[in-house]
Amino acid sequence: MTLGEYMSTHQMTDQKMSDAVGVSRSAITQYRLGSRMPRPDIMLRLVEVTGSKVSPVDLAMGLRRAK
Repeated sequence: MTLGEYMSTHQMTDQKMSDAVGVSRSAITQYRLGSRMPRPDIMLRLVEVTGSKVSPVDLAMGLRRAK
């Protein structure tokens, strides 16, 4: 599941996700759109916050789809 799909399904805004993960809203937007890959520590936090519904592989695939 992509980060965008997770956020849509759970009705989360970029701001709510950024608060949960501890990064800026613009960073979440970039991760969600696949224009930026999170650092490993942030990636693990995203996996944790999403209950493993979004995996590191999902985040990497999102980056590849955006290109």
